Amino acid sequence: MQGQRLLAVFMALWMALLPASVMAGPQVVTPIADITEQHKGKFFTVQGEITSARVFRSGMRYTVRDDSGPITLVMFDRALRQFRKPELLAEGAVVRAYGKIDFYRKEKQIVPVRGSDVVIVTPTVALDVTPIISITAADDEKRVRVVGQVVEAQAFSAGFKFTMRDASG
Repeated sequence: MQGQRLLAVFMALWMALLPASVMAGPQVVTPIADITEQHKGKFFTVQGEITSARVFRSGMRYTVRDDSGPITLVMFDRALRQFRKPELLAEGAVVRAYGKIDFYRKEKQIVPVRGSDVVIVTPTVALDVTPIISITAADDEKRVRVVGQVVEAQAFSAGFKFTMRDASG
């Protein structure tokens, strides 16, 4: 009886000393807009759709957006190598990410420690091939899939611009 009481007291003290982020674990999803600069260095879980992906010297940056706003998911090379299928981290995929909050040039970021801290909730939807000739200004901001031959490549400050040709044009 006394042993059970001591165990209960020990457990209560242990739980009181644990940081809230450890107790909550990576399952509680926080709306992105609720994360502010005062949360820098703390661990949170966010969930949203990948709206863009860009390479940087040490890994990849993904813009993840939920209904409340965007955050940059920073996947350093080590975490990317641990992620089983990094090709699934593509525009349109819905991901849940657990990581440390940081800010870089006022940009809100979440940085997972391990590849397993990022989970694909819904993979990106496979798009049908769109003939290049049928793409118009009405398709601006839409995702389309084209298949063709690269006929020109030009470097610019943020990457490369490719000109493609398919059977339609």
